[in-house]
Amino acid sequence: MRHFAEQGYDAVRVGYIAAELGIAKGSIFQHFGSKDGIVFEVYKKAVRSFPTYLAAPAEARERGFYEVLRYWLVSTEHLLREDWIPCRVSILGNHGTDLTLKREINRFLMADDPGLPVHRSRAVWDFAQQQRGRLWLEFLPAYAPELNPVEYLWSQWKQHECRTSVPPRLGS
Repeated sequence: MRHFAEQGYDAVRVGYIAAELGIAKGSIFQHFGSKDGIVFEVYKKAVRSFPTYLAAPAEARERGFYEVLRYWLVSTEHLLREDWIPCRVSILGNHGTDLTLKREINRFLMADDPGLPVHRSRAVWDFAQQQRGRLWLEFLPAYAPELNPVEYLWSQWKQHECRTSVPPRLGS
């Protein structure tokens, strides 16, 4: 992860990573398939390392939305300064990769949301209870587009828009 954060996608050579690890370059390609495969796995690890929104301290959550927002603005500065490697890798994955890799990253973010099942977590339930009627939770079927209008819209969007948002090949 450090190599990509420090040098960017184009400057990193798989041979350098292999030499630092003391393994053959072919072993890395055997495991990951390509340099894009390495970046994709590093990106997933970086994104999964980020705390979720509701991981703010209980005191901040008790004081409401703006206190939670303030907490995350301060924490973001910490992430940029002290825990900068995952931040740089996520920025690299979101903005510094080719279209093919970007397509895989978008699929990961939409299908394998790293925070799931946060919507049914105890923290979300407690937060909703603290809102004293200003917010309520509706539990609809997990995936039943014919019964759940939100899932229907997501299904349509994924099938018709997401597939074509990034072309499968650069020349497409």
